[in-house]
Amino acid sequence: MDQQAQGSGKISLRCTNCGARLTMRAALAGKQRRCPKCKQPITVPTVQTRDAVPEADDNSEVKAEKSSLYDLRLLDLPIEKSPPVSVVDSDSQEAAYRQLQKQQGALLPGRSDEPPTRTLPWVIDIFLYPANKAGLMVLLICVGVPFAVRLTTRFLFYAMASFGPLVIFWVLFIVMQWVVLAMALLYANWYFCECIRDSAAGAIRAVDTTANTPGLGEIFGQAVKVIAGVLLCMGPALIYFNHTRRADGAFQVLYGAGGFFVPMAVLAMAMYDALRALNPLLLLGSILKAPFQYCALVTFGYVSCVLVPMAGRCLTTPETWIQGFALLFVTLYQLLVLAHLLGRFYRRNETTLNWDA
Repeated sequence: MDQQAQGSGKISLRCTNCGARLTMRAALAGKQRRCPKCKQPITVPTVQTRDAVPEADDNSEVKAEKSSLYDLRLLDLPIEKSPPVSVVDSDSQEAAYRQLQKQQGALLPGRSDEPPTRTLPWVIDIFLYPANKAGLMVLLICVGVPFAVRLTTRFLFYAMASFGPLVIFWVLFIVMQWVVLAMALLYANWYFCECIRDSAAGAIRAVDTTANTPGLGEIFGQAVKVIAGVLLCMGPALIYFNHTRRADGAFQVLYGAGGFFVPMAVLAMAMYDALRALNPLLLLGSILKAPFQYCALVTFGYVSCVLVPMAGRCLTTPETWIQGFALLFVTLYQLLVLAHLLGRFYRRNETTLNWDA
């Protein structure tokens, strides 16, 4: 396990199960926590005195960069300088990681302590987050496969005029098109949460989950948690609309207020991985600890609040289903950008949020 104590009161380590590089508060030394990547329990190692790095005083040349409340660089994190590590410790850590990589069947990436850097300004680069091979492949699968099934259903509908027995396959594909679409959306939700956790670990491009294929139980479990978080925030608006059947000013206020809390609720569910993360006091307290950055982040959440119902309406309308799939692609792309922003927000404000306490 890769371990080092940093002057900021953090412990850097590698998960013994998946090899993910993690950062824990020093106060958690000796306690068990779940790896946000593979969900397996890990024990935070005790920091040894010889590994400790003294904090820089006022006369030191190296000082920690403080984050201003009104800092616009929401994702432009400063590069953390690693403390000096002895040659013996470095060699032993490298050997341990190579052994773990061998046990995992060479599925772990090569070790690199250099954080990824952006080649473009972050305000542009964030929109390129899903535009790598892994991200585009997930988008094409989640949109392309349901579209192909829906297209086949339409073809069978017109082919029945020439060959009647095709009605059996037509009915089968009618059911299949909605089942496939539901499974694609459930997988997209799971991938969305993986992107949050991967971005929180420092990634700047969509995560490659080829070696981490989820089971149905994991996909459904993640969906239940996210849906619970969304319903907690949007519940009042939905109840009001169901009771009055009017999208009046009161509904707009409730809908907007719920949309304000949705990003923090989803972030808490993705990182905390427990329903207790939906404690309203926890969500409100977390927002108040980083209000300016969160308000800038909420803009992307409101875009999702508009795109998601629009895509759903188009997909369920026979005349606009083709436009619905195009809008679904745009919606999922925007949601992955939001996932990246949520992960980077957590990475920047992890100490302030103090969710491990």
